[in-house]
Amino acid sequence: MSVGQKLIEKGVKGGYTDAAGTVTANLKTEIMFVDAAIGQMTAELKKQGLLETTLIIVTAKHGQSPIDPNRFQEIGTGITTTPADVLSALYLPPPPAGGAPENPNTPAKITANGPLDPIGPTQDDISLLWLATGADTSAAVNLLEANGGAIGLGQIFYGPSLETMFNAPGLPPNGDPRTPDIIVQPNVGVIYTGSHKKQEEHGGFAQDDTNVMILVSNPSFAASTVTSFVETTEVAPTILQALGLDPNSLGPEGRYSSPTRIGLQVGAGRIPIAAVGEASGTTTGDAFGFMSSKLRPKRNQLLATACWFVIFQVAGI
Repeated sequence: MSVGQKLIEKGVKGGYTDAAGTVTANLKTEIMFVDAAIGQMTAELKKQGLLETTLIIVTAKHGQSPIDPNRFQEIGTGITTTPADVLSALYLPPPPAGGAPENPNTPAKITANGPLDPIGPTQDDISLLWLATGADTSAAVNLLEANGGAIGLGQIFYGPSLETMFNAPGLPPNGDPRTPDIIVQPNVGVIYTGSHKKQEEHGGFAQDDTNVMILVSNPSFAASTVTSFVETTEVAPTILQALGLDPNSLGPEGRYSSPTRIGLQVGAGRIPIAAVGEASGTTTGDAFGFMSSKLRPKRNQLLATACWFVIFQVAGI
């Protein structure tokens, strides 16, 4: 589905045809495939007499932007450069030997907890920028503002505006090196690519990017549509409550494949979240809506799953 939404290959396009979200014929075949696969699963559950006690949740960890193909802009079509290109000469670390200047490496940083892997700019339908040590953040922002038209600038987050969402950037104990110094959210439809192979992307704050469907199904539920605001962060607590476990007993956030860092307090023991169900290796930052796993929300949130199809056996539902 994800690839089918953004596909441009050998003259074949996936995605949608208009702002209303009318699917192309190519994307429709993928939707039908997924629908048939879910149908096979539910049919087998019914055959085995398990459907009545099964809670099915269908959702996604992110959307794709822009849905409207008329809003799509890339390097050479609508924009002429990227934020990383604008800053590379003065404010970003030098690129590696033979490396592309738009994606330089950040020098490895040594912290009290050991070395951190180098972090370079991450750019899709958003630009996450880690500046060189000692770089003037305000001056870098001013340069981006001066090139706003060229980069399709929508909004810049740095300093206090960035810290309302994430930990302050920097090194411990004064900052979090996973947080970029600057985040550039471009205008809707701008993708920082020149590959001509994709017409949508994810990782940013665009409505099409962060707005996903959530379907919760069980034979005992009456069909209805909920239009009130719901977040995917509510999926995990819902699953745990349905399983008779207390969502408030969740341990600190962290990588789900590390059961020593996340678990449920049940009696005198602690059950790793992996025993309940999760997508191994997914970080909170990724599931939160950022493509980059280098970020993590400031709030203590848990997403027990970033997979698209979840089935849980629930006794007495």
